[in-house]
Amino acid sequence: MSFSSQRTFFRVPFRDEEPRRLPERKRSDCQLKSYHSCADFRAMSMDPKVSAQYAMDVVHKARWPRVRVRPSEGLTREYLMFIETEELIDFVMSFIEELKKAKMKLAEYEQNRRDQQKQLELVQRAAEQELIQRRTEVVDQAKVEEELADLKEIILRLKCKADRCDCLEQENHCLRKKIHCLKKEKKPEMKEKCDEKIDCGDSPQVDCDRVKAEMALIRNYCEELKQQKRTLMEELQKSKINHCKDSNLRNQLIQEQCRREQLQEKFDNLQKVVELAKPSSIVKDTQILDGHFCCHLLVPWISHE
Repeated sequence: MSFSSQRTFFRVPFRDEEPRRLPERKRSDCQLKSYHSCADFRAMSMDPKVSAQYAMDVVHKARWPRVRVRPSEGLTREYLMFIETEELIDFVMSFIEELKKAKMKLAEYEQNRRDQQKQLELVQRAAEQELIQRRTEVVDQAKVEEELADLKEIILRLKCKADRCDCLEQENHCLRKKIHCLKKEKKPEMKEKCDEKIDCGDSPQVDCDRVKAEMALIRNYCEELKQQKRTLMEELQKSKINHCKDSNLRNQLIQEQCRREQLQEKFDNLQKVVELAKPSSIVKDTQILDGHFCCHLLVPWISHE
């Protein structure tokens, strides 16, 4: 259609004719069509009214407008005037999905913020409790020394008991060997000799059971002693730490006392210097005043002469 409407302006002259100057036209006169000629059945209608309405729609560009680009800032009034329903629905659905994702992210952020706030409160409470506990703890040096002495005595007792347990274990081991020998030996004379050496009871099985029971009791007692030893060592370590802290505080107090004595000595020296400087300044002031007085007396006498 654009060729048929503009072909008169592009006529090629013959050889014997002078070339004609092309008329000036606007850019919009030769624009391509913005409609689909096969999308509307009115283009092939035999009814003149229908074809006339189709031609009017084509001229006014009211039937098939050009596809508009979606604005980057969102939906605007000018865009909504020419938008189709399906495109509007797609835009709304995508907007709803984005809104759901934003809500989910916001909920996750709020949950994380609450969890971090709870953790911070727990840490603050623990720190406050520890600070209060440290403030309330009062370390007594004499008490610490007494506890250290008690712990040393308990450790020595435990060592003695452990040595005794080791001796008992060795004795039990020897007894087991002897019992094993008695079981292997078949001669009664050897059994009598072993019985005399071992000095056991009526039957070796009874003595063996009794020894096993004693061994179990001794093992339990050893385990209890080991546990007590661990607890006592932990208490000793804590008392050593407290003793170190006390020694550090004592050293700091001694240093502060030395600094205070040095400052007191400096203050006393300065005070002495000030007291010594006061009479000399008074003498100088009196000398200056005497000189001024003599000058005042001599000036009138010299002028009179």
